[in-house]
Amino acid sequence: MKVSNIKQISRLDPEDVSNAPGDAQRETRRKKLIKGFLWWSLNEKDRWNKINNEERIVVKRQYAYARLLTVFGLFTNFAVYNCFLTGIYNFRTTELLDMRRVPFIAKFIISSGIAFYMCNRLWDSNIYEAELYQVALRYREKYDKEWKPEVAYGGDQDKKEEGNNKLQIA
Repeated sequence: MKVSNIKQISRLDPEDVSNAPGDAQRETRRKKLIKGFLWWSLNEKDRWNKINNEERIVVKRQYAYARLLTVFGLFTNFAVYNCFLTGIYNFRTTELLDMRRVPFIAKFIISSGIAFYMCNRLWDSNIYEAELYQVALRYREKYDKEWKPEVAYGGDQDKKEEGNNKLQIA
């Protein structure tokens, strides 16, 4: 991760993220916010077609990257299965593990797990960017049900409201 990117992101942090103990905890909370925003924005496609073009570009770029990773994952699954999980009996006299005896489902699950792990690591490293984090924070009140914005009232306003509550109309 670039240091300038981390500095840009840390300047945008709301209180609940900036008060987290440690850098790893803050990064986890930021990624949780961004992932929640991406899931929410997937169902709000009309919003990205009607409003700010820059925000739409940032969000659509993430969707395109997700589609690219899906194709990469399918190719990786196919390649791992064919390269490592099918036996090459023409060139070797012995195998470490007789792959003919391993069921297809087990080999497919192993190759899918490897592909999922690789794509998940690439996805996690890509969503951690300042532009996407800024857009996610802008729409946080719409998708994050746990977050409640704190409204700061002036001290005089509270006193006036208390005084008005005590008034009785004769």
